Amino acid sequence: MTHEDRGTVPPPPPTPPSLADRLKAARLRAFVGRRRELDTFRAALDDTERPLTVLYLTGPGGIGKSSLLRRFAQVADEAGRKVVAIDARGAECTPEAFLAHATSVLSGSGNVLLVDTFEHYRPLEAWLREEFLPWLPLGTVVVLGGRARPAPEWRNDPALDDILEVVDVAELPDEDAVALLSSRDVPEARQPAVLSFAGGNPLVLSLAAEAAVREDKHGSDTGPATWSPSHDVLGSLVTRLVGEAPSAEHRRALDVCSQAHTTTETLLRTVLTDPDNDAAAIFGWLRDLPFMELGPHGLYPHDVVREVLDADLRWRDPARHRIARDRILTHIDDRLQELRTSTDPDADSVARHLCANALYLQRDGFGSSLQFDGRRAGQVYQDALRPGDRRALLELTAREHSPRYAAIIEYWLDRQPESFRIVRSAATREVTGLLACIRLTEPRREDTEADPFAADAWAHVRRTAPPRPGEHILLVHSARTPIGYDPTAHVLGADLMAQIIRSKALAWSFVVIQDFEAFYRNPYNPEQLRQDDAVHIGDRPYWVFRTDRRLLPLRIRPAAPTPPAPALSLEEFDAAVRDVLRNWQRPDALAISPLTQLTQGSGSDSDLVSGLRAAVTEAVIRLRDERNGYKPYQAIVATFMDPSAIAGSTMPTQETVAQQLGLPFSTYRRHLTRGIDRVSELLRRP
Repeated sequence: MTHEDRGTVPPPPPTPPSLADRLKAARLRAFVGRRRELDTFRAALDDTERPLTVLYLTGPGGIGKSSLLRRFAQVADEAGRKVVAIDARGAECTPEAFLAHATSVLSGSGNVLLVDTFEHYRPLEAWLREEFLPWLPLGTVVVLGGRARPAPEWRNDPALDDILEVVDVAELPDEDAVALLSSRDVPEARQPAVLSFAGGNPLVLSLAAEAAVREDKHGSDTGPATWSPSHDVLGSLVTRLVGEAPSAEHRRALDVCSQAHTTTETLLRTVLTDPDNDAAAIFGWLRDLPFMELGPHGLYPHDVVREVLDADLRWRDPARHRIARDRILTHIDDRLQELRTSTDPDADSVARHLCANALYLQRDGFGSSLQFDGRRAGQVYQDALRPGDRRALLELTAREHSPRYAAIIEYWLDRQPESFRIVRSAATREVTGLLACIRLTEPRREDTEADPFAADAWAHVRRTAPPRPGEHILLVHSARTPIGYDPTAHVLGADLMAQIIRSKALAWSFVVIQDFEAFYRNPYNPEQLRQDDAVHIGDRPYWVFRTDRRLLPLRIRPAAPTPPAPALSLEEFDAAVRDVLRNWQRPDALAISPLTQLTQGSGSDSDLVSGLRAAVTEAVIRLRDERNGYKPYQAIVATFMDPSAIAGSTMPTQETVAQQLGLPFSTYRRHLTRGIDRVSELLRRP
């Protein structure tokens, strides 16, 4: 008897799994952890009291937001909820286009709307918040996943207080990261080394796991405990991450991204070698790469991707690596010089960002306290001094310095609170660091009695080159919480550089430091501190970077190789050096000096003069730091390089200079002659 005879319909044959089913199953198998986020989502589904729930997921690219949204979709589907999922990438950013995707969520209560890469909808946020959300039926759950944190309006709207919950998607804890590696068949012995390379970012872990497993299968020359990606693996990671760059200029743009803290279209237009490059198109290509993050000052690659690209370029083409870095530094320096006198209200902020970029590029030249770790850079942020900060600042200073140093900070808090900048923890809002750039215009007894560094600063400038009328000196104190690599130090360093660059009529900067080893090779200051120069506060030693900013404005342009001395006889060279010093205040005379060959090549008269002055200034500073070189240095500076510092005369006689320095004329002449001879020698044999 057939099925038709019995009046029944035969069951349909089983449907073979589709590719989409296989991909879904594979993604679910690879999903690990996220218990906190899943519990939050399940609680939102079960909450019958709220008329609407909005979960705002935030986190960097590769942190697993998309995977989490796919898992949310499965949980909601298992709970019998209708799910509408939207990926904003490539979507048209208009209310009409959004509604076309989301209309079905309006069809009944209890539906779930999931929006991935929500940062692409930022222009629609006001409309979504004020018009779309009120249309939604009761019980709707909305999840917005994006890289940026919600705009302040989300927090400030009292109507959203009871329905909005911000969920920060962080890196996987070690337990879950190990589970992910195990799910990818990474041998247990290799897992600690892979974790050390990849951190807790799921995307990075997956890429590193794939490389480690492939290397393990094909054999490795290194032991499992010391595993790190080989150059071949780095190359394959670059291929996997980037694919084929459309052109050589696109590849050079990646070189720029691997080194610059952030990359802009302007930077690409300046740095790329082809004068006809389409910087806008190349920037658009970079922005669409899956490992790129978008920030307020430009775009940047995910930390581990940056490390891979940078390590690969260093190994493959070290010359190109250096050239890319130097071009970026030159661009930053040019922009900073433009900002010195800018009246733009955003100039201070832009200068701080550029200085942070410069610190990042030169990170290998600093001690360990300024080594940059991008994974932790977002842990702190800069803020203004607030009324409730006083106790925290004094406790921080007493703990990290001493109660005596805290008394110095308290003194300046009472007199120049506007000179203080604060760094806070992004997680707790607690103070992690302070920077006090104290502006001094005249030596006041109460200042020098309260702050020994102020007394030392005024004594130093009186001996060398005092501020002219209208000028000031900057005395810099700082304190920070030491936590291994310290992102606070990076923020403080960038802020200090920006303040020095932006300070108008700045004569001297005096930067007090405690960590001699970390700062004595500061690439932005040619002063080389000697360990025996310490100033003691109680039993603690401190050092001071003393810099006449009129002679040596802060520049971050990469140092060029010192050119050979001009082909002059010894007598001709010495005479030319003396002429340069005598004509220091006359650019027209300096421009025709034979020593302009020290400036490396031809250029405008102003460039030649600037280069010549820089070369001679560097030699004078080297003289100062030599044994018995300080008095000859004083004589040269007071006589030639800053004669207007001598009271009552813009062109002082040598007798006047000797009197001002408190020296017998014969002694002064001996120091001056010795100094000129030594400067000439330093210029001949750099």
